[in-house]
Amino acid sequence: MNRRWIAVAIIVVAIIVFANIFILLFLMPRWSSAASNPPSSPAPVAAQAPAQTASSPPVTAAPAAVPANGAVATNKPAPVVRQHPTPPPIQPGMHLERQVVTASGNLRVRYLRDRAKGVREITLQDAHSPANETLLAQYKRNAWVVVSPNDDWVILETREKGEEAGVQLYHRVSATPLKYEVPEDLRADGSRLRDVVWQTYLDQTQQDPNIDPRRVTIDATAWGPDSEKVTLSIAPLPTKDDRAVPVAWTCLYDVKTKQVEPSPDEVAEAPADENAAPNDSVAANNDAEQAPPDQTAPGDDAAQAAPTGGDSQDLEGERFPATREQEITIENANELDADDIHYAIFEMFARHGAEIHDAKMKKVFADMPWYQPRAGFSFDDAELDFSDIEKHNIAVLRRVRDAKVAATRRSEPKRPVRGEPVEEESNGQRVLRGVLQGVSDALNGGN
Repeated sequence: MNRRWIAVAIIVVAIIVFANIFILLFLMPRWSSAASNPPSSPAPVAAQAPAQTASSPPVTAAPAAVPANGAVATNKPAPVVRQHPTPPPIQPGMHLERQVVTASGNLRVRYLRDRAKGVREITLQDAHSPANETLLAQYKRNAWVVVSPNDDWVILETREKGEEAGVQLYHRVSATPLKYEVPEDLRADGSRLRDVVWQTYLDQTQQDPNIDPRRVTIDATAWGPDSEKVTLSIAPLPTKDDRAVPVAWTCLYDVKTKQVEPSPDEVAEAPADENAAPNDSVAANNDAEQAPPDQTAPGDDAAQAAPTGGDSQDLEGERFPATREQEITIENANELDADDIHYAIFEMFARHGAEIHDAKMKKVFADMPWYQPRAGFSFDDAELDFSDIEKHNIAVLRRVRDAKVAATRRSEPKRPVRGEPVEEESNGQRVLRGVLQGVSDALNGGN
C-alpha cells in the first residue's frame, strides 16, 4: 500500500471521529431534551369552548402535535422546582432584638428596633414563608403581643404616653398576603378595646367614673383554647400620694359576641344577694377583723401578729398590695423605678414580720401599725412563709431590680427610665465583671 492510500485512510478515520464527537456534544442533548419535554396534550373539547347549540357548527379538535424527531409523547408532567422565598430585608437602621414562634408554629413575631431614631416595630411573619410578612405596629417605648392559638387574633399591648397606650385587638383578614386589621367596631375613638374594657370595669365595680385610666394597667393574660375569649386584667399602679387605689379586676372579652364578661372568679366572689349594697361584704370583713382578741381561736396569735400574703385585707400605709394579691409580670415591674422596686421587696418581707436591719427601711416600717417584727426572724425565714403568688413576684422584682442596677452601672449615673425593657447580663459578662471588680479591689487594698 502506497502512501496515497494511507493518507486517504487516515482522513476517513478522522472524519468519522469528528462526526461522532459532533453527534455526542450537540445533537444528542437536543434529542434528549425533546424526548423529556413533550408538548402538552390538548384540553378536552368541553373545556375549550362553551356547550354547542343546535344551530352552531360542530367543533372538531385539532390533532395532537407529533414530535418532529419521532419521539412518543407521554403525559408525565415536568418536575416542579420549589424555591424557598427569602425573608424581606430589614430596613436600614433596624436591628432584630428577638423573635418568637407562636404555639401553632405557623406564625413568627419579630421585635425590631432602630436605636438611632428611637423607633421600634413589631412584625408578623409566616413561619413557613418568610417573605410573607406584615408590619403590625410601630412604637417608641414598650409593646408586646398575645396571639390566639389559631393565630387569627392578636392583642397588641403598648406602654406609650397619652392616648396611644393600652390594649387593642387585631384580626387576620388575609393569610396570603398576611394582613391583620382592627375590627371595624373597635376603630373609632372611645370604642377601642381598652375603652370598652375600662367602661365595663367602672360599671361593674361601681368605681368613681372620674378615675384617671392611666392609674391602672390593662393587660391580656391568656387566650382560651378555642380562640374565642381572651382574659384581661386591670391592675392598679402604685402611687406616692394618699389617693385611693383602684381595685383590681379581671374580665373576658368574647371576639364573637364582642362583649366584655366578668371572669368566673369575679362572679364567684360577688355577693349572693343582688339587692345588697356593694360594700356590705367589705363591711362584714372589717367587722370580723376588728373583733376582740379573746374571740379568736387559740393558736391564732402568730397570724394576728403578721398578716400573711394571701390576706385580702387592706393594710394601712401599704403601697404595693398587688405583690400579695396577683402575679405581676416583667412588664408591670418595669413600670417602677429602682427605688419603688427596692421598697416593694422590703414591704413583702415586712408583711411577714421579718426583722429589718436596713436603718432607713426599718424606720419607715416602724410607723406601720401592721408591722410586727419577730426577733431573729430573717428574710430567708419569711420567704419560706410566702404564698405561691409572692414567691413568683419576689423573683420578678429581684430580676428587674438586678437588671436596672446593671444598666445603671454601665451608663452615667441617672434614674432608670420607666418602661425600659429588662436586659440581663450574659454569663460571660458576669464573669468578666467579677474579674475586673476583683482586680480593682486588689489595687485599692480591699477598700
